[in-house]
Amino acid sequence: MGRVSFVNLFFKLDMNTPMSTNPFPTLKIILLKLLELILVVGYIVFEEIIWNTFAKPIFTYLKNLALLDALKQTFLDMNRYLLVSIFVVILAIAEYMGILSVITIAQNQVVLGTFIYALKIPIASFTFWLFELTKPQLMTFGWLKVSYETLMKLIDRLVNSAIYLNIKATVQAAKQRLRQLAVRLKNSVMFKPFVAGYRLFKSSILKQHNSH
Repeated sequence: MGRVSFVNLFFKLDMNTPMSTNPFPTLKIILLKLLELILVVGYIVFEEIIWNTFAKPIFTYLKNLALLDALKQTFLDMNRYLLVSIFVVILAIAEYMGILSVITIAQNQVVLGTFIYALKIPIASFTFWLFELTKPQLMTFGWLKVSYETLMKLIDRLVNSAIYLNIKATVQAAKQRLRQLAVRLKNSVMFKPFVAGYRLFKSSILKQHNSH
């Protein structure tokens, strides 16, 4: 894939978007594309950093946790009004923590803001687990069903937009280059002593752990 400039990412319209005869984008188009760009970048940051790195492993861990296995039937048999109340409260707490972390970071309290967001991730992961488990019951509420379907349509539109596809391809190419660089560094003469030292340290820790 060729190099994609910011201008192309910003102004490139989807194939289904009617082309305007005006050679200069209108203010409305600029604002819409700017909003789309902000949403796409935010979604990719969430997808690549927060979800893939932290939330997804926690979500997978929760799905296999024996303690939650014991709670599954409790949630499945729960009164649907009590269930949706618990779900909404947990979701609201998770979202409030996310907003609070952004505000805290904006006030130059980066460590505290990051800590608050780190606390949010397991709560949000539990919310995803609960939603996946009890989705049929939760979808009996019309307002929640409409909200969920609207959100899914927005995400589907974002991930099929030209801006998303271009930025995603650029991110994937960058990740591939970083992986190749990591492999070269790992195999280089300069870094071999560090790799060997790390493996020896890890082996000694495992031996000490097994001896206990």
